[in-house]
Amino acid sequence: MPTRRSLPRARATTRARLLALAGTVVAAAAASGCMLQTADDYYSSMPARPVSVVTADFDGNGQEDALFGYSASDFAGITLVTQDDYGFWAKRELSTFLLGSELMAVTDFDGDQTPDVVAAQRGADRLTLLRNSGNGTFTESTKEIAPASPPGTTRLTALASATAPSGKRLVAAAFETDDPYAAVRPRSVVTYEATRTGLSATNMFQRFDVIPGDARELRLHDVDGDGRLDLVIGTAIGTIQIYRGLGGSDGDFATTPTTLSQPGQSGPITALAVGDARTPPARGDKPSYGDWPVDGRADVVAGFGGMYAYGWRGRGGMSFDPPIVAGSIGIDGARLGALAIDPAGSGNWMGIGRDTAVGFAQTASGWQQLLTHMNCGPFRTALFHNDTPGAAETAPFAAAFTCNAVRTTQALIAVPLRRRLVAPAEVALGDQRAGTAGAAATVQLDAVDWQPGEAEEPAEVAINQLSLTGPDAAEFEIVRGDLGACTDGTGACAPQVRFAPRTPGAKQATLVIRSDAYRAAGAPHHSVRLTGTATGALATAPATLALGDVAVGASGATELTIANGGTEPLSISALELDGAGPGWTVSRDGCAALVAPGGSCTARVSYAPSAAGPASATVRVVSDSVGAAPLVGLSARGIASGVTAAPIALGPIAVGEHASATAAIVNSGNQPLRIASIAAAGPDAARVTVDAAACTAAPIPAAGGCDVEVAVAPGARGPLDAELRVVSDAPSSPNVVALTASGVQGVAQAPASVALGNVRVGFFAEAEVALENGGDAPLRLGSIAVDGGAATVVADACSGSALAVGQRCAATVRFAPTAVGVLDARLRVPNDGEGGERTIELTGTALPADVPDGGDPGPGPGDDPDGGDPGPGPGDDPDGGDPRPGPGDDPDGGNPRPGPGDGRGPGSDPGPGPGGEPGPGDRPRAASARLRLTAPARATVRRGRTVRLRIAVANRGGRAAVATKLRMRLPGALRWQPPRVKGRRPKPTRAIVVSLGRLAPGAAREVTLTLRALPGARRGAVKLTLRADGGGAAARATSTLRIR
Repeated sequence: MPTRRSLPRARATTRARLLALAGTVVAAAAASGCMLQTADDYYSSMPARPVSVVTADFDGNGQEDALFGYSASDFAGITLVTQDDYGFWAKRELSTFLLGSELMAVTDFDGDQTPDVVAAQRGADRLTLLRNSGNGTFTESTKEIAPASPPGTTRLTALASATAPSGKRLVAAAFETDDPYAAVRPRSVVTYEATRTGLSATNMFQRFDVIPGDARELRLHDVDGDGRLDLVIGTAIGTIQIYRGLGGSDGDFATTPTTLSQPGQSGPITALAVGDARTPPARGDKPSYGDWPVDGRADVVAGFGGMYAYGWRGRGGMSFDPPIVAGSIGIDGARLGALAIDPAGSGNWMGIGRDTAVGFAQTASGWQQLLTHMNCGPFRTALFHNDTPGAAETAPFAAAFTCNAVRTTQALIAVPLRRRLVAPAEVALGDQRAGTAGAAATVQLDAVDWQPGEAEEPAEVAINQLSLTGPDAAEFEIVRGDLGACTDGTGACAPQVRFAPRTPGAKQATLVIRSDAYRAAGAPHHSVRLTGTATGALATAPATLALGDVAVGASGATELTIANGGTEPLSISALELDGAGPGWTVSRDGCAALVAPGGSCTARVSYAPSAAGPASATVRVVSDSVGAAPLVGLSARGIASGVTAAPIALGPIAVGEHASATAAIVNSGNQPLRIASIAAAGPDAARVTVDAAACTAAPIPAAGGCDVEVAVAPGARGPLDAELRVVSDAPSSPNVVALTASGVQGVAQAPASVALGNVRVGFFAEAEVALENGGDAPLRLGSIAVDGGAATVVADACSGSALAVGQRCAATVRFAPTAVGVLDARLRVPNDGEGGERTIELTGTALPADVPDGGDPGPGPGDDPDGGDPGPGPGDDPDGGDPRPGPGDDPDGGNPRPGPGDGRGPGSDPGPGPGGEPGPGDRPRAASARLRLTAPARATVRRGRTVRLRIAVANRGGRAAVATKLRMRLPGALRWQPPRVKGRRPKPTRAIVVSLGRLAPGAAREVTLTLRALPGARRGAVKLTLRADGGGAAARATSTLRIR
């Protein structure tokens, strides 16, 4: 977790220096639009002037680190700067002793996947091998490169390292010698293979003394793509020599090089990179740099000490195009100091200046100028992969610099596009009495990196979410948690928390900060540990305390331990007994004094039964403890004889079956026990069979026992009311042994009657009959059938089925009269459940086929003969409350199903009938529709609950009412829940519109509306106004709904 560091950032100085540069700097920056936020860390307390730097994950945490080297005359050591998961760097001096580290290369000597280092002093004759232990500490050893030469005659000039496609890890060292008797030429390269024992020579002395200049830059790369590493040398006279790797072994090279040069450039090579590089075409105001594509071939890019990078495009093998200007720092007088090409093959590459910390990148987005605000005069630079999200196409590399500065020795790490957030590791909220809340404390955050724009514009990090986690998160609160841009002085940089403990003790939680600040892949979000100590006494006691069996006339006692889990002394003022019968006592004597934090005291609980049987009570610990007073449940059993037996529990037993168990009778006295009889007693004793021969045959010795076989066969549902009575010579005879069992059986639940309504002869009406198993065991159904009348079963999902507890099935009955009269029929449902066969009365009236369509068939069951409002029906709440769904209702409160008044004929389409459309020979009595709307006068609903209102709409006119609709606008406290549509439930609404379709003369529809009262609705009565319209007719009704 990053915390604030004391780094000499000098932001104002940085910008002042930038503005003081030549006018070309400002112009280039403005044109490129490249003012990118950059995370930069300065280190001005280096032990000496660093002259070299390499990068790798030296400490093994998955993040790139930087290793700085020095001249032997300045400092005989190295400095490691490591990076954490949040982009912050920390410096540490290593205890390693070196004879100079002006030249460094990274490799893996021993194959342990940790980077090791080869270091050397420029001009020296030996290498220092730094073996990494895995955590960024090194052990050193040395190796001479030309042991046959006199001391001082061999001078190292460059180092390089690479891993060959074959997996072999190579190190190349360029040197020169002035020993006239040496076996090598004046300028040579030796290549080594890195092994567990160090470095072993693979090609002793590759000679290139035909080159007049010494080696300044050295690279190992498979230039021609043949699977072997080639040797690339940048010389002091501005040429690049490429020696092709030979087939014998990695590290062997041809003696004749391919030479690359740039006309007019004869100065030393100051930067060199080999790889597949892209150069973008001209785009807008950005110049063209050759338009190289990513083609899988190795290109060469080099700098000659000026601001330009020259490139040779590879054409395969050792063939190259003529050189071009491939990139530019963009500042006159700047010198190119380092180059790097993405080894992953993206084609992106980058260059950094020397003496001026300005860089550029060539990506698919074009040329981009970078790092224009760095306060550093680079001497040596190492470029490494920038893993900041979004950086790949703008700033693919970050940089570690060794710096020249006036009167200071510096190093600098700069990562473009990186935003960092500094948060305290911990905020201590101190002591707070449990049950109270402390004052708000500010968690100071800081966005620490440079922000583009005006000279003093601060850094910015977006805070997206704040949350509390951890075992005690509920005892801390976020008082203020502004989200958005965290900049200097904004609320988002200063969230506030407070400590509100509930119980005493040390508490800890974590404030998790989700933001767009950098964090490594897989690293947790930024967080701050919150701590506090809740004070106060805390009384704790066991939840239960059992005294066991206590003989009548005697007394049993046990100890009750009360502990103080708080931070202050506990004062126990009383131990109160609740719900205690005679015989219970509790003594506070052992707890009269204060109980220290972490300590405990002992009270005494006693029970002296006056009769046999179980006894219970509760002890309440009254004290100055925070929180609720502890309650301790007490239990005991009074025993009055030598006969003891465990209760017999047989559980649920299906009616008509039986279950058996064995009861153990124990002589708990100290004399032989003679049992005269063991028999069942109670109202259900006849359902219990007892075999006590093993207990009555002979006396039972003290501590001995016998077994009683008990069988139960319940005759009805419900618990068994019976017990065993043991008659003996014990003082407490007769003793009772509890016997528990229950009979379970299915119960066929069905309506008492089903109304099929008025149906004309020749037509029919249908109704669905739902059956449910309301018992506690499976229910088996026989074949259901209609007895009498003109009714039949037309759909049957019930006959012969077995219903699990709570399961339903349904059957459909049809009334198709052939003669005028009243239906006299019953639906018989045979079953093996409680009560046996169920009979459901079927009611209906058959009307003449020639009744005029506009005629009124007269009052039906539930109609008011005077034409008024019908009284409550079978599914209505007499108080106007929540009606039960009827046969034509949708259980979800949706659109109505056809009711008995819809009159369906033998075919699938509705035909003429009472309530149907007039037939060819019929004459209507009236020329218009007349709607009648019926609703409950009153109903009641609780807040947050639902109520169902059953609404009926009938056409009493002589003409069909087409496009009939039911409408209502609910007050704000109520919502209508529409029915499901294709399995999905629509959103609740205040506007009710239910389409009833076409209502023929005499036809009716029923709708069940499901209304929900909002949880915050005001209690009281609200008036509901319903309106039905269709076919030019309208009707209105009102209901009063009381919200409780």
